[in-house]
Amino acid sequence: MPYLLRRVKSQSQVPSPKLPRRRVIARTRFKEIGMSVGKATMVVVMISVLSSCSVITRKIDRMTGYRQAQELEKTGQTAEATILEIRDSGITVNNDPVVDFVLEVRPEGKEAYKAKTRMRISRIEIPQFQPGALVQVNYDPNNPARVSFNLNNH
Repeated sequence: MPYLLRRVKSQSQVPSPKLPRRRVIARTRFKEIGMSVGKATMVVVMISVLSSCSVITRKIDRMTGYRQAQELEKTGQTAEATILEIRDSGITVNNDPVVDFVLEVRPEGKEAYKAKTRMRISRIEIPQFQPGALVQVNYDPNNPARVSFNLNNH
């Protein structure tokens, strides 16, 4: 037993191996700003998680047509439209289907035309979006094929 105690004491007296110069510099820089290496790693991980969440949110907005609707809400012109066809896109967000629409858009003072759009619809609102229904839409005057439902009336 005394031998083991002596051995433990002698191991504590052994000098630790020297770290490469690069690691020592990095640690001193973190100490200068008051942050440990573990905290810095956590900050990097959190930033990457938040940025990937942002990318996913933008993709979902694009797939559901919500992003286009927001843009046209600001820059587009309002028109009346008739729903000609509805189709399931195969995408579901929070148990609500994303639906593809074919619309006949009738801008004021211009000739009517057909356009396609996509929108996520609450399952409760599906009966309001059937073929033959009249809806308010926003369209891009520079590219009339870009159409979305008016979010204020929806």
